[in-house]
Amino acid sequence: MTVTMMDRPLAEGKGALAQAMAHPAPRVLVTTAALSLPEVALLHDAGARLILAGDDPLAFALADLVLPGALQLRLNLRQSAEIATLRNRVQAEGPLDRLILAPPSSDPVETLALMRLVLAFLPGMRTSGTRRAPGQIALLPQDGAAEATLCAFVAGLRPGLAAAGGPVLTVQPAGTAAPSRRLATHLV
Repeated sequence: MTVTMMDRPLAEGKGALAQAMAHPAPRVLVTTAALSLPEVALLHDAGARLILAGDDPLAFALADLVLPGALQLRLNLRQSAEIATLRNRVQAEGPLDRLILAPPSSDPVETLALMRLVLAFLPGMRTSGTRRAPGQIALLPQDGAAEATLCAFVAGLRPGLAAAGGPVLTVQPAGTAAPSRRLATHLV
């Protein structure tokens, strides 16, 4: 018997189902603006269940080519109702292990949308009391102003999260993530 997750064999033999149940594939929510990060392709290749969210049709078209099998949810992440729809849809299948969030532009509204996404998903992230380590949230600002805003936001959340064993929040310094904000870099 062969058990597969995301079209990849996990193991063969009698204990394959037990292995799949004990170590389910990590679930990762990625905004379309973060799709060009090499880490996303590596997670996909390692068998993570990727959930892509955003409203960039080009990013979704390219994701079909380089991230086959990833769940694509076309939503306007600047709208509260759309964030609630995303949260409900994603969490209906269980908790997330990781968020990789980048804004599509340097507009302050986009930075605010990332903060709202973090707040929407924090309660449903895996915590240290589960069978896995705490979840991870990576925020990837485009410019210095967004970086400062997100650092202040994360600094306010960290004490409560640390005390509760909640997700680990990181802010990548602006300009160091090296994403072109498009998947085309993975096609070359």
